[in-house]
Amino acid sequence: MKALEILFSSFLLFFFLRPAGACQNHCSPNGPEVHFPFYINGSSSGGCGFSQGFGLTCNNSQPVLKLPSAGDFIVQSIRYDTQRIRIKDPDNCIPKRLLNFSLSDSPFQEAPHRQSHLRLLSCYMDNSTEFLKKFELWSNTCVNETNHAIVAVDDEWRNMEVSFSYDLRRQCQEIKTVLVSVSRFDSLELKWDEPNCGTCEQEGGTCGFKRGTDSEIECSKASSHGLPRSAKYGLIIGIGIPGLVCLIGISCCICGRIRTYARRRHHSDTDFAISIGPLPAVVVMGLDGPTIESYPKTVLGESMRLPKPSDGTCPICLSEYQPKDTIRTIPECNHCFHVDCVDEWLKMNPTCPVCRNSPDASSLGTPCSSVSSSAILSSSPSSTSLS
Repeated sequence: MKALEILFSSFLLFFFLRPAGACQNHCSPNGPEVHFPFYINGSSSGGCGFSQGFGLTCNNSQPVLKLPSAGDFIVQSIRYDTQRIRIKDPDNCIPKRLLNFSLSDSPFQEAPHRQSHLRLLSCYMDNSTEFLKKFELWSNTCVNETNHAIVAVDDEWRNMEVSFSYDLRRQCQEIKTVLVSVSRFDSLELKWDEPNCGTCEQEGGTCGFKRGTDSEIECSKASSHGLPRSAKYGLIIGIGIPGLVCLIGISCCICGRIRTYARRRHHSDTDFAISIGPLPAVVVMGLDGPTIESYPKTVLGESMRLPKPSDGTCPICLSEYQPKDTIRTIPECNHCFHVDCVDEWLKMNPTCPVCRNSPDASSLGTPCSSVSSSAILSSSPSSTSLS
């Protein structure tokens, strides 16, 4: 969960606390894209645009270009490949704006291939309304403060019928002739020469200042393969960040489950160890067969003459000796036992079952103290028969 909090905080910082050098690209999603050499005043750094003449402002989500000698115009479109910009009057009165239109002190000029001579006419509204509508001039007209209609007429009207020329001279007065690039009498088209980024834009590159400078222009060529840089940024933000958040969430969930399982397993093992307690250490250190066989053994006779009645019982099985029973003597201590009983004992314990002394395997014991000294030895060198 800690990792998710850090990632979410970074995400918010990226979008809402962007660095001061970030450039704003639109006044509205549906408006024209704004990038070098244009920039938006107040929300872009100086490195986003070329000069003060290319600064735009956002007014009611519309980009506005201020021409120093002509006033404010709304930007309709920008063609970066041909270096053309189309502007219109906020009050939709291009003929009136042309009365005092000037491009001095600006980096723009008239688009030459669309230039035409416009005659600006002043017509009285009381007797020219029907005339203007009759000759389809009403859409080219706007009314000024003195109740006059300002009409823009291009060169094509010179070829109209004679009656129109007569009525035009009779009803209206020509004020001014201007050479501008006008589209449908509702917008103007301008061009710029510097900075020259048209070729770069046509080849799919990105034009801008060289890194570390504010005057030298360079063109960053886009890769011939793959998506444009803006599309890559969109994919990274739209898919990469949510995918990373999901991956971190899944990883945290898996780690949490592993830790929970480990804790439960540890508690279970601890409880089990406590319940069964420590296991005693069992060490088996008996004697080997040859050593056991080296201990003397004796066969009892029929008379069973024993010096003490208490010596007539095997200390291991607690059974009385019987005639012809084979008994074995432990060296040094001379304690006697049934062969079968003491052999099993000595395989697991190297000491005498009675006194717990460790016999010396190299010494041979004397006849069992519980057997009479008149015993008759058997044919075996290590066996004695008692009669």
